Amino acid sequence: MSPTTLPRASRWEVLGAWLHVWTPPRGVEIPAPPSRRRLAVWAAVGAVAVGIVLVLTVPRIDGAKDERAAQVAATEAAQDAARRAETIRLQRAGFGTAAGGGGALADARAAILADAQARHAAGELGQRPAEVSCSPAAGSARSDLRRYSCVAAVTRLADVAAGPQRTVGYPFSLVVQPATGAFAWCRTLPVPAEGATGHSGVRIPQPAPCRGDATPAPPRTG
Repeated sequence: MSPTTLPRASRWEVLGAWLHVWTPPRGVEIPAPPSRRRLAVWAAVGAVAVGIVLVLTVPRIDGAKDERAAQVAATEAAQDAARRAETIRLQRAGFGTAAGGGGALADARAAILADAQARHAAGELGQRPAEVSCSPAAGSARSDLRRYSCVAAVTRLADVAAGPQRTVGYPFSLVVQPATGAFAWCRTLPVPAEGATGHSGVRIPQPAPCRGDATPAPPRTG
């Protein structure tokens, strides 16, 4: 280093000296601070650069948020549609007719038991029902029909004082037309909790023959 050359300070040291937060040692060269005009020009250029960055990035950020929201909504709609389709499948109606119109309830119980055991064999029900019990339910919309609440029983729990027994199993709905011996049954699914895994929490109605709104016979085709 020649005798006339002074050591130069780093950029941070220069900035500290300009801001009067650092005192350079003797012999360290500190360039003169820029003029106010030059600082104003730098500030304006910086502001323009920041503005350009914001103009370019903010719409992309908002667009990405909208795209993610649309993807989430589409996924939830697809899941809800799949759950609705599965509920409709599980609540499908079965039909039968008692011979001669008498003993329809006994024949219906046997038909529900066979259906429940077939569902168990297919993996739809976790346990294999052994019997079916039914009790009268609220009246139907038609006076010629009778509604029942049935349970494909897996086990029975006796009350403590040897009182009535409570049946544990899978619920079914049954509608019987005594005059003709025709009957229809459907599995009854519980209403899902509101908001559970994005589900609407609304029960999907059973087919009309299982609600007592229509004749318990399969719909005509063709």
